[in-house]
Amino acid sequence: MFKFKNMKSLKVYRGEKGGYIMMLALIIMLTLTVIAVGYVANVTLETSITRNYRVNRDILNAAEAGLGVAMRITHEEILNQLEPFSGTARTEYEGDNESTYGYPFQVLFDDYKDVRVKYRVIPENPDPQKNRFLYRTYVSCSEMIHYAYPYIIEVLAEPLNGVGGTQYLKRQIRVLETPLVQYFVFFDDDLPWHPGPVMNSWGRIHSNGNIWFSPEPSGAIYLKNLTSGSVMVEHFLTASGVIYQDRVLGMIPTETRGGHVYMRVYHLTSTADNQCLYSGSTSCDYVEINTDINSANADTQQTRFTDANGCSYVMVGVPKSPSISFNATFREGFYESRARAPERSEYFGLTIVIEGSGGGNWPPRNAATDVTGTLHIYAATKDFAYDYKSYPDGVKIEDVTDKVFLAGSDIPCDLAGWPATDGDIVFSPETIRNPLTPPPAFPDTNGNPTYPVYLERNDQRQDMNGVALTVIDLERLEKWFYSEYLDSEYDNQDNNQTIDKFQTDEVTGNTTKLVIYVSRTPTAAEVPGWAGYTVDGGPPYPYYDTPASQVLQAIKIWHSDELVCPTTIATDNPVYIEGDFNKGGSYAVRGCAVIADLVTLLSKDWHTDLLGKIEGRPPVAKTLWLTVPVATTYNAAFFIGRDDLNTFAIRGGPFNDETEGLHNFVGFGEDWSNGSKVCTINGSFINLWFTRQALGYFDVAATGVDRVYTPPTRNFGWDPGYKDSQFWPPYCPSAYSVEKVGWYQGEEYDEEYMQDPNEE
Repeated sequence: MFKFKNMKSLKVYRGEKGGYIMMLALIIMLTLTVIAVGYVANVTLETSITRNYRVNRDILNAAEAGLGVAMRITHEEILNQLEPFSGTARTEYEGDNESTYGYPFQVLFDDYKDVRVKYRVIPENPDPQKNRFLYRTYVSCSEMIHYAYPYIIEVLAEPLNGVGGTQYLKRQIRVLETPLVQYFVFFDDDLPWHPGPVMNSWGRIHSNGNIWFSPEPSGAIYLKNLTSGSVMVEHFLTASGVIYQDRVLGMIPTETRGGHVYMRVYHLTSTADNQCLYSGSTSCDYVEINTDINSANADTQQTRFTDANGCSYVMVGVPKSPSISFNATFREGFYESRARAPERSEYFGLTIVIEGSGGGNWPPRNAATDVTGTLHIYAATKDFAYDYKSYPDGVKIEDVTDKVFLAGSDIPCDLAGWPATDGDIVFSPETIRNPLTPPPAFPDTNGNPTYPVYLERNDQRQDMNGVALTVIDLERLEKWFYSEYLDSEYDNQDNNQTIDKFQTDEVTGNTTKLVIYVSRTPTAAEVPGWAGYTVDGGPPYPYYDTPASQVLQAIKIWHSDELVCPTTIATDNPVYIEGDFNKGGSYAVRGCAVIADLVTLLSKDWHTDLLGKIEGRPPVAKTLWLTVPVATTYNAAFFIGRDDLNTFAIRGGPFNDETEGLHNFVGFGEDWSNGSKVCTINGSFINLWFTRQALGYFDVAATGVDRVYTPPTRNFGWDPGYKDSQFWPPYCPSAYSVEKVGWYQGEEYDEEYMQDPNEE
């Protein structure tokens, strides 16, 4: 019994201990199972989170990519249109006596890595009159003034498969428009600069390429911050590429420099221009650019041109600044469209074109015997110029050719010896509109009252069969437009208001400005046989296939001492400017831009011996000594072409050392060799395209009949008037950039623009 009890007790004991161990094992196994299940669940959760994060990250990446593309689109839109970007497509809704605008989202990427990306760009003010303001930045210590256009860019990224969330991004940006008249020199490509005589220049200088300095051994270039009248201006010298100390040649690579180049760095607040040679001491005003400046030595060299305030005046490797192309000047392109519809209430427009050639006469081959069409002048005004509420639909375009012609004798002419007769304001001699007598034949030896069809002495540089002109008396044209035409438009035909009534816009309070488009080139429709002619591509390049037997089509501006308002003159043709230009008188000097294929400057003595006389075409042989000019002044910003040395070696010819560059930027055709014959230019030299029409031989170094001009004493520099935006010419070519202002990311976006706000 005892043993049994002990045995039983032992058996029970073993059973309890085994159950305990088993239960413990089960508990441990259960715990481990729970831990394992938790671990598996956690891994699954983390995998899900990672997957969702990756999906959302991809959607966010798509949104960010869309934002970058949208910013680029905005930049390109304002660059290509030369005017404020109106934003993405908008819908106008008429409400209670006012209009509101909706901006639906536009599809940017239909399928970007399984994501649809939509965007919209909204100007902060939909009214182009108000959607800009003046904004200032600094290059080193030099203040630059911009038109700033504020926009909101919104991007919506949605997954196509429904996986992941929607990403919404919003950014504020400013598009900065920098009118290039703030530069003395701005070249879109390499800038060669090798003058013969000493050249004094002042103002900002920039090249989107390299700069090649190489004055003659006996000459020099002084880059100053003082005008010829000792007015201080901001200045710097910047290049996207390298500053070289060599001369660029036509078809020969380079030649070692001869003279010196000096940049004013010290004593910048003094009007005493101490043009001493730099000796290593800061007591001297000028530092010499005496070696190539490139990426390898930029830091060292730029330090030499940095003053005590840390302001640098010579820099290389700076970003390029893109601007417009020559396409903007083509017929039916930007400038003609704006001359016909200026769009801002303070801008007016005039269009002066030859129409109705019918094809077959372009390019003309036998001067006046090949009539290119009929002269037409159009005036663009707005009935909203003094009535803001009707903006922007109140544009009026009127053919005013007869009005301009008949007003000739009514507009005072202060040009000594020149009678004020009908037709003297704007005319094209082969299409002169005289209601009493038919246009005279050419050449006319019986008293033609106007200029002959050719430039009076021909342009011996161009090697063409003559130069046919549309001639504009710019001063009298502007006085007629302001004193007669605008008065009649806005005063119920009473004609009793003075010019100053219209020099300030009553809507904006800004100075009124005039954009003039003038061209002798027909439209594409008028020349159906001219292969490849489109508004975007323009006529063939070059325009003339056999120049020796063809006539250069050009514009001549004369009698332009005094301008009424800031003015832009744009054409795809070459321009000749005769006599003092925009010197001021009853009115101050005005900001003026001349945008052309090439500009040739003729002195104010160019035609005195031909005044009132009829002259046929000059001899074919080039002749230098026809004109001995007197000192002449031109106040304007010149936007003109340069030679394409890969196709043509024009200015100086092949293998010549007088190739295109700043020293030959504007054309001359007279004997300026006397030291007192100073040519003064206050303004800007801006180059953004290649010359397409005026491709003639440009030679100064030859002798005899091949020597077409001798250079004047050059007094070329920047006009400090361009520091004032009211002085800027209308639709002045500009550089553009985009500045990021603010960044937002969120889950909500305003859909009210998707539907009529008047609907509930």
